[in-house]
Amino acid sequence: EIPREFGLLRKLEFLNLSGNKLNGQIPTEIGLMVEARRLQLQENTITGQIPTEIGRLSTLRLLDLRDNQIEGPIPTEFGGLTLLSRLLLSNNQLAGTIPPDLGRLVLVRELFLQDNKLTGGVPETFRSLGRLGNLR
Repeated sequence: EIPREFGLLRKLEFLNLSGNKLNGQIPTEIGLMVEARRLQLQENTITGQIPTEIGRLSTLRLLDLRDNQIEGPIPTEFGGLTLLSRLLLSNNQLAGTIPPDLGRLVLVRELFLQDNKLTGGVPETFRSLGRLGNLR
């Protein structure tokens, strides 16, 4: 499991726990890591929903949650991550529609949403993603 105590590391900029066979849910305390620039939790067996608190990490540039078993919706709060250049959520069990709020991520270059259970189309707001070079 990912320790809740990581939330106490408010000055931590880079957290890479990829490929560690971690299970359980992402603790909401992750949202307290206010200096985080990269959060990499890919290639584990993480379950549950993405905590909306991650949307508070306004300095985040990379969020990589690929290749887990995360379910539920993509948080609309992610629209506030305006410095994000890479949002990688592919190969999970995410469901629902793609939030139009993601159209506020004007610096995003890579957006990976494939291999989930998402429904609906690409929101019209994605027209404002002028730097987007890789959408899957």
